[in-house]
Amino acid sequence: MAHAACNNPTNWLESPKDGVKVLIGYEQDLGGRFASQPANGLDTPAFAPPLPQDMQAKSGQGTLPKGEDKSVVSYYEPDAKGGWRVCRKEDWFRRNEGTRPASIARTEKNQSRNASVAPLLRSHVMGAARVYLYDPKGRVQETFAAAVYEPEKSERVTTHERQCFRFNDQNLLQLYVSATTTNACPLGDPDPRDTWRRFRYGAFKNDRDQTENGSLWIQWHYGKEDGRWSESIVFRDSPKPSPERHGGNASVDSSKGVTQILGGFNIGLRDRSDGPALKYTDASSKPIEYYFTKPPVPVSILDDVDQMYRHDRRRETQVLSGIKLVEFYPAGAHQPRDRFYIAAGRTLRQEQYDDTGKLKRAINLGFVGLNKKDGGFYAEDLRGKVGLKLKDNTLVYRVWDYDAGGNASLAAIGWDTRFASAMREEPLDLAQLAFGLPDGTVRWKREEDFFKAFDFDPMASRAYPDSVANR
Repeated sequence: MAHAACNNPTNWLESPKDGVKVLIGYEQDLGGRFASQPANGLDTPAFAPPLPQDMQAKSGQGTLPKGEDKSVVSYYEPDAKGGWRVCRKEDWFRRNEGTRPASIARTEKNQSRNASVAPLLRSHVMGAARVYLYDPKGRVQETFAAAVYEPEKSERVTTHERQCFRFNDQNLLQLYVSATTTNACPLGDPDPRDTWRRFRYGAFKNDRDQTENGSLWIQWHYGKEDGRWSESIVFRDSPKPSPERHGGNASVDSSKGVTQILGGFNIGLRDRSDGPALKYTDASSKPIEYYFTKPPVPVSILDDVDQMYRHDRRRETQVLSGIKLVEFYPAGAHQPRDRFYIAAGRTLRQEQYDDTGKLKRAINLGFVGLNKKDGGFYAEDLRGKVGLKLKDNTLVYRVWDYDAGGNASLAAIGWDTRFASAMREEPLDLAQLAFGLPDGTVRWKREEDFFKAFDFDPMASRAYPDSVANR
């Protein structure tokens, strides 16, 4: 780490006097180079912007603005490229009747050696310094603030707001750490109690046949003092979009590991699904969401997505507005035994499959999404299947059994017994239900018996074993 002549590691409050340029009342726009929590490593330059040419001849010049209680003195050191880079910024405050004698004495001790700032001692005190440190290649490595933050208790110099940067051989940001808990830059892996960002990159050919770098991994880590943490990870196996590229946005925490992958594309391809392809109107595939129901799930599944099959998982896909398809896959299995279309926590349609993956039964609630051709999600045809005496009644539940050839037959129904209920549009919860055969014969007296007879799961609870376990 390069301290150069700009900063004294034994006394961070001491102003340098040799080998630097001093600009009084000047603060350079660093263009976000040292902004906290960078969102994308590609947008974080490794090198500080050079001091503008027109300012290089103004060292030792300038004054602190009159009428302002706070101003800045900036320091620059050689950048080994023939220019100058910022290495220190000091906050100076105008003296008044409330200025502590200790602050005056400390400023006289630490700043009087520099002839450029010595004249300021009559009217100002130095309060805090922002220190910038660079690695041997001239890349920013660390920045922090130094001050006496509790002068009424101690004159001890403390540092905070420490930010750490680590770059790869291509000068791309690999690691950013906001050392909020440890107040120290890591030599190896960052401390889980701190907040940090980690980045990976890949090369690809652009449209002009030029090689460019793109992001493969963006990891946001949020630590707590007690050691708990959570992460959001954007992962890709290729930096350039393509039909074969896979990835998603994962959530991770210290107790459960990976809990979900949202916005997934080309993941879980072995997990079979018997429904229609779910597309947007522009024919692009809808993103898939995976939720892992039996923790812990290691982060390594994001580097090798086939590892996800080793874990219990639920897949959710948006079908229509407010309606989603939910499928549960036990570890090592790729064929769900049940598929649920749900809305507001209620099963609108449950499909049951045999060991070979063939549909054997479907149970529908209401008439939402009736026709696949019209953008719905099932196509059983009720025409001629229900007795005439029920023609004026709303059919609330419909149970279809499928034969080996894929042909559906209506096996049972649940209907609203109120007179002419089919002529009214009312909430299903107001229905006075009877359960029986398609000809109108009552077979089950209670809703619970009807559900049990056909293994109907009205809340899709078997797709949410994690929620059931927490009840």
